Amino acid sequence: KQWYQRRVRGLKDAQDTLKLQASTIATIKSEKERYKAELESLNFSKEESYNEKRNLNTRIKLLKSKCDELDEEVKELTRGSTGLKQKMEEKGRQCAEKNERINELENELAAIRLVYKIK
Repeated sequence: KQWYQRRVRGLKDAQDTLKLQASTIATIKSEKERYKAELESLNFSKEESYNEKRNLNTRIKLLKSKCDELDEEVKELTRGSTGLKQKMEEKGRQCAEKNERINELENELAAIRLVYKIK
């Protein structure tokens, strides 16, 4: 009878050990699933971040291209305004020469009027 009781106790201990191991295995599997889900989430976030980075890089390239276009436009306008400035300076010189000539003619007219006493 003692042998039987020891045997039953041994089997119960083994059964308890197996239950404990089964519980531990279930806990480990649960943790593994949680970690697996977290890893998938991180991979998704990583892919999402990669896509965002790629989109930002594309946007940066587009903006740089637009800036280059605007720089070219500014250069063309500057060249055009330089040409206009030169033309305006030339016209200004021509006007000054004509005004000088008009003053000379008015002085001559005034001298002639003095000589001939014309109003």
